[in-house]
Amino acid sequence: MGNNRIYVTTTITQEYEYITPVTNGHTTNLTNNPTSNATNTTGNATNTTSNGNNTAAIGSNSTPNGINTTVNGNNTTSNATNTTGVGSDTASSGGNGDCNSPLDQFAIRDLLSLDAIDASVSLTNIGLYLTLASLIVLIVSLISNNYNKILSNSWSASQESVYATLHSIVINQINEKKGQMYFPFIFTLFIFILSNNLIGMVPYSFASTSHFILTFSLSFMIVLGATFLGFIYHYLKFFSLFVPSGCPLALLPLLVLIEFISYLARNVSLGLRLAANILSGHMLLNILSGFTYNIMNSGFFFFFLALLPLAFIIAFSGLELAIAFIQAQVFVVLSCSYIKDSLELH
Repeated sequence: MGNNRIYVTTTITQEYEYITPVTNGHTTNLTNNPTSNATNTTGNATNTTSNGNNTAAIGSNSTPNGINTTVNGNNTTSNATNTTGVGSDTASSGGNGDCNSPLDQFAIRDLLSLDAIDASVSLTNIGLYLTLASLIVLIVSLISNNYNKILSNSWSASQESVYATLHSIVINQINEKKGQMYFPFIFTLFIFILSNNLIGMVPYSFASTSHFILTFSLSFMIVLGATFLGFIYHYLKFFSLFVPSGCPLALLPLLVLIEFISYLARNVSLGLRLAANILSGHMLLNILSGFTYNIMNSGFFFFFLALLPLAFIIAFSGLELAIAFIQAQVFVVLSCSYIKDSLELH
């Protein structure tokens, strides 16, 4: 046995269940762990030392190989760990990248802030544009003043056409006698909403009517004022508004509940309709503009290809301009309808 040489060969793989090589009666279990396989290789090499000097030399040579295998396995693990860290850094870099959301244009930001001892006053962008809209309405009204001249200028003619249109709406929705009283309020409401809608169409401006806080404030004020108006004119008889005419007695509780819920829904629906239309239109324009810009920057051929969506954006901008007028008109028509219900109950 002194000169017999026993060669130990182990194969480290990733996909096997159990391999049981036999070396001089010793059985070694190899599992799926490369590190433990390398360690078992060292043990097998050490166990063959007693079989002879040459075998011991082979075992001595096998031992560092096993150690190196283990180290390489650890290096592989560390490399995998480093790879994971790089992936994490890449993911974090992607998360911190610039990503413009279509909702960024509606963010309310402080433009000027003054901090006192017990109070803080700040001017936001929505406050600035509401003030700007009021100033524009005042300036246009002063320019449209004809100063008792016989021939009116273009500004005066345009304001007279708006005046006549709203006057017919008030007369038709309320009535000829009582409707005259509420015409100044309806006219001011229409001009205020229209001016804010048109200012929001200017590029890089701010659409004030896209915020629900503004539209809900207007709608709650109108519905609440109409309710007070109904109680002032009719007292408790105002509750007959919730009873449909010709209603069967058996269905009366159910129909009264439905009418009451629909009356409360006026507060939300009136403001929601205006803000949702302005908000969705501006978001769609922002998305289409960004899409067209990316196509134009893709190459010379894509620059001419992007002219098609650019033409659609121009056409859609015209549609948004029409929606600015339509939504202002719908808002005042529904306001007149709510006032009529409070005055006549049906």
